[in-house]
Order: sequence, then structure tokens, then C-alpha cells
Amino acid sequence: MNLTLRPTEVIIFGNPNIGTQLMQCNQFAAIDLPQKVLISEDADNKVWLSYNNPQYIKQRHSITGCDEVIDKISGALNTLSIAATSK
Repeated sequence: MNLTLRPTEVIIFGNPNIGTQLMQCNQFAAIDLPQKVLISEDADNKVWLSYNNPQYIKQRHSITGCDEVIDKISGALNTLSIAATSK
């Protein structure tokens, strides 16, 4: 097979303390942990940074009463995104 793919990279990262807190809210959240970020180049040579929004994980697993943990994860992803896309 001769398969080609535009530049694509997945970065896996996490914080066991925060991840464990999220799993304590709902153990099924573990399927979405650790967090992943996809960096990819499209056909127009634009580079994109993508990840699952923590609000999606909250909704997907019907997580309630853990907004502080979700906000911590959102803040970390936001900080990472800004750092990775700033010049």
C-alpha cells in the first residue's frame, strides 16, 4: 500500500490530579483521557489545532457538579492553544 497523509500530529498530555478528579465525577470520562490535541495541515496548507472541548466531555458523560474541574481543563487547553498558535 502506498498511502499518503498531509502533515498530522497528535499530542497526548494530561495532569493525573485533574484527570482523576474528572473520573471521580464520572468514571466513564476515562475513555476521553488523557487529553489529546490534533495538529493538522489542510489542502490549502493551513495548520489547525483541534481538541475535544471539555464541555463536550461533560455533556457526553452527563457530568454534573464538577464545573470547577471542567473549568480547570478548559483553562489548560486554552493556555496551550494560545501558546501553540502565537508567534
